[in-house]
Amino acid sequence: MNAATRRITPIRTIWRSLAVAAALVASPAAAPAGENVLRLMNWADFTSPEMIDAFERETGITVLLDNYLDVDVALERLIAETADIDLAVISDERVGQLRDTGVLAAFDPALIPNRAGLDPAIAAKLPTDAKARPLAVPYLWGTTGIGYTDQALARSPEGLPDSWSLIFDPQTLARYADCGVFVTDTRQEVFSSAAVWLGLDPNAPQSLEAARQALTAAAPHWQRIDEKIIEALADGQYCLALVWNADALLAADRAGNATNVHYLVPREGAPVWVDAFVLPRTSANPEAAHRFIDFFLRPGNAAMTTNAFWTASAVLEAADYLDAEVAEHPGVYPPLAAREHLFRLAPRTPEQHVAEVKAWRRIQLSVGSALADIPSR
Repeated sequence: MNAATRRITPIRTIWRSLAVAAALVASPAAAPAGENVLRLMNWADFTSPEMIDAFERETGITVLLDNYLDVDVALERLIAETADIDLAVISDERVGQLRDTGVLAAFDPALIPNRAGLDPAIAAKLPTDAKARPLAVPYLWGTTGIGYTDQALARSPEGLPDSWSLIFDPQTLARYADCGVFVTDTRQEVFSSAAVWLGLDPNAPQSLEAARQALTAAAPHWQRIDEKIIEALADGQYCLALVWNADALLAADRAGNATNVHYLVPREGAPVWVDAFVLPRTSANPEAAHRFIDFFLRPGNAAMTTNAFWTASAVLEAADYLDAEVAEHPGVYPPLAAREHLFRLAPRTPEQHVAEVKAWRRIQLSVGSALADIPSR
């Protein structure tokens, strides 16, 4: 089983970041007149304050964070071009949509010399413009898999299967119904994971209907679809979860002695996600945006963020600066055998997107409908 079973030591940096982010999930504060400012939009809880502090000290540029919780909202804001954003971090499969709407500017590679240190297997797959200039630069990457607790292990005397059947097979789900099954509200990854469990191409349009049928059968056995899982998994409210690896590892750190949280990459394969920097064409400070990315891509700085969030860096030499328990944790850097089965998410066409959204809404309405007769815990 490819499971991350080692408990994680406390990560003080993360909880400082959470406190900072809680105050910033809103529009950034106005900058003082005449000040050199970089307005950075990123996922909430996903920016290292220490790295920001170091950048500000070295450059004299003030970073104003504009954090978001919903990637669709972030996408809409970037497309509408109504927000003051100089640099943004967004999921790589959304970069193609932004490119097609014409709201992105290409990065100037000459202004980001540290980009040469990126893993080409990751950087080369990100979109470019017609002149082959990069439209995205990797920030962090990870996987979507299964988080589970000791409650799930207790219900698996023969061993927990390292398979998506834990999330998608109604017969298997019945074994864990009384301890709670959670699915992160990440529509495209859920559909793609169901497809690969069925042995289908996770990105093929023709896989959508089969995945929809599998999800329709599974959803009545789930307790919840949401994005907030860390504390609920840590507190033992659920014993199984389709989850981003970073959230599972944060839950493992947050868990008390009564709950052990683990993470596995299913043997059938799993989505690999890349969050990437993009440059809005309306950026008021593209020079600062380039300087920030080049600063971040220094191996020591990239490692600072990976050590804080237990999420893999695309900077190859960052490995020299990682804490040993981070570098060796299979939930952060999957072993080679697991990596062979990881897959990237392809952008959906507008028609596929609409069909998937409609199907997902119907699936959300059916969640829990098979659990009425299960005694409450």
